[in-house]
Amino acid sequence: MYFAGSKIDLSTGSRVYTYFLVIKSISGFGWIYGNGPGYYSAAVDSSILRLLGEAGLTGLILFVLFM
Repeated sequence: MYFAGSKIDLSTGSRVYTYFLVIKSISGFGWIYGNGPGYYSAAVDSSILRLLGEAGLTGLILFVLFM
């Protein structure tokens, strides 16, 4: 629907749309602490973006340090 008439296939288009929704939903303290585990259910395919959305920058930094 959002990518009608473009050369982007439906799968890629739905992923990009989901990524933008995740980024838009993070606001205020969500950038620091996230929105909580399970906030986006299983819809986000990107592990890093899901970690950023659910655990915020704090969780992302701790994950990188752990790895």
